[in-house]
Amino acid sequence: HKAKTWLERQNGKYEKMNNVIDQIRQNRPLKSIVRNLRDIPMSTTCAEAIEFMAKKYGKLIITTTKECDAELVRYANNEENVFAVVADDSDFLVFSGSWRYWSLRQLNVKTLRTTEYDKLKLREVLKLDDEQMKILATLGGNDIISYERLRPFHQRNCGHQAAMKFPWLAGYIKNNLSMDREDLVNKIATDVMKNESSEMKKSITDSLKQYDTEFDLPDYSESDPLLHYCQENFYDFNYLVLSGSTKTFTTLYYDMENEKFPNHLFKASTDLFSKQCGVLLQNEKLRSGETPKIRIKKSFNQGYEECLVEPKQPSDTIPPMLELLNQEEFPEHDSLRFKLVAWIIDEKKLNSANLQTIPKNYFLDILVLCYLTCNDFISVIEADLI
Repeated sequence: HKAKTWLERQNGKYEKMNNVIDQIRQNRPLKSIVRNLRDIPMSTTCAEAIEFMAKKYGKLIITTTKECDAELVRYANNEENVFAVVADDSDFLVFSGSWRYWSLRQLNVKTLRTTEYDKLKLREVLKLDDEQMKILATLGGNDIISYERLRPFHQRNCGHQAAMKFPWLAGYIKNNLSMDREDLVNKIATDVMKNESSEMKKSITDSLKQYDTEFDLPDYSESDPLLHYCQENFYDFNYLVLSGSTKTFTTLYYDMENEKFPNHLFKASTDLFSKQCGVLLQNEKLRSGETPKIRIKKSFNQGYEECLVEPKQPSDTIPPMLELLNQEEFPEHDSLRFKLVAWIIDEKKLNSANLQTIPKNYFLDILVLCYLTCNDFISVIEADLI
């Protein structure tokens, strides 16, 4: 369900990005384009910078087991020094806890002022308790049961009066629904969704369950040392691949319709991913036992979809992954590490380059420029200028 929602949202996001590109092509003033910020999809490419600052000045935790919302709330509820959650997701109004919810969308990065949404006041106005709020979120529409699937139910009872929807839903919950989870699921399937299939009941169950924050996180310290090492050292990409999760590739402001732009973005992305997987999986197996999967947009005329990617393994023999990742304790693998990096990007073009001579501060930037030039996304002259 989450995957389907992600695919639909990314398709809508790309359409909005294309609209921005069209406006720039028409020479519209930037002030005019950014007038309505909600029509401009945000890029998450600054996430690594935020993670770097979090590691430097605070504590960075990367969610790997449950939905990130639930893990974040679990942490906030178990750590007494958490004052607020800063996010752009109304689901945080549903979760219980003494922490506050501050808007990321309305955050002024210069003054650090933002808007607070009061979870307690919302409960007070609607006269719902924490368990009933989970039902409200499910009947209002979320990532698992979309608003479109609930539209007929809303229109049958509230018409087109959007302002009345949540007060009416609150009354419906108090008057018609019990708190027994099984009875609740059956009632919603029958009365709300008009669909009593097992698939629908699973969707309803999953929707309610995503707001549960009482759970234990797996401890891999003894059962799976490699996954534990990846968790402890923030190797989240490696963890994601090894655990069998699906990797997502988001196309950000790339004009796939423009003939001047290389149209092999899909091939370049999957080639890169298949080589990365090949290095990781030469001596390891996916914990799920399946072929690695990605969600990606193949071309301008095709929407986002989920694809299988066959790992492409290097010809070099790779030591155990715990050794390859741990550079501090196993520096003897350094030459192989650099060789693998060159192979992943472009073995032919980087074969004669000595990557070990690149200053550490510029290493990632130069590798990115190499990758872009090797795949003809930019020219060598453009890379030199950058």
